[in-house]
Amino acid sequence: DSESHIKRWLELNNELVANLNETPNSTNQIDVFDIIKSQTNRMKNYKEFEELCSLMDSLKLATYISILAFTGMRDHEVISCKIDCVNEQDGDYSIRALMSKTDSTKVEMDWFCNKEVFEAVSLYQQYVLGMHSRAQAVLSNYGDQISNNQKHNLIEGLKVGKLFGVSHSTSSVSFASGGRFEDFEVPDNKYSNLFDLTLTPEDIDELDRIESNYKTTRGELRGVPY
Repeated sequence: DSESHIKRWLELNNELVANLNETPNSTNQIDVFDIIKSQTNRMKNYKEFEELCSLMDSLKLATYISILAFTGMRDHEVISCKIDCVNEQDGDYSIRALMSKTDSTKVEMDWFCNKEVFEAVSLYQQYVLGMHSRAQAVLSNYGDQISNNQKHNLIEGLKVGKLFGVSHSTSSVSFASGGRFEDFEVPDNKYSNLFDLTLTPEDIDELDRIESNYKTTRGELRGVPY
C-alpha cells in the first residue's frame, strides 16, 4: 500500500543521501544528474528504488486529484499549496493555499477538506521532503561544482517549498513552479473511465438544480449554459 511504499522509498532515498554526503567534493563542474546517477548506479536495490519512484508519480497525481475533488480549489490554487499546508483540529480538516480573486490579487486562505485529502497530502509530503534532503545534500557537497542555473533552481525550490514543486526523478533532483501535470496520463486503462470528464445530461440537470450551469464566470462565455 501507499504507506509501506513511501516508507521503503524513504529508506532507500536516505541511503542515497548518506552516500552523497560521504562522497568527497568534486573539483570539476558537474551536472546534478551525473552526481546522483553515479550514486544510484551503486545501489544494490536500484531496480526496487526505480519502481518505487514510479509509484510516487501515481501518489502525486492521486493527491492532486483528491484536492481538486474535495475542496473546490481551482488548478492554480492547488499548485500554490506548500509543505505543511494541511491541518487537523478536533476532527476538522483544512488545507491552505492562495486564492485568486477577480481583480487578480491573491489571498492566502484555508479551505475545508476531508480526512482523505489530509492523509493524501501528509503522505505525499514525505516524498517531497525526501527530495528536499536530496537537494540539500547536493548543495552542501557540490554547490560550487554545479552550474549557477542548477544551484539557483535548488536554492529557490527549497526556499519556496511548494507541495507540487518537486520534479520526480530516480537519479536527479530539481524544482518546477507549475506542478508538471501537462503530460498527465492515466497509468492503468482499467481506471480510465474514472477520468472521463464528459458532461452527461444528468450532470447538466444537477448544474441546473444548484443554479450553477455556466461554462465560465469570466470572459466571453460568462453565464453561458452548457
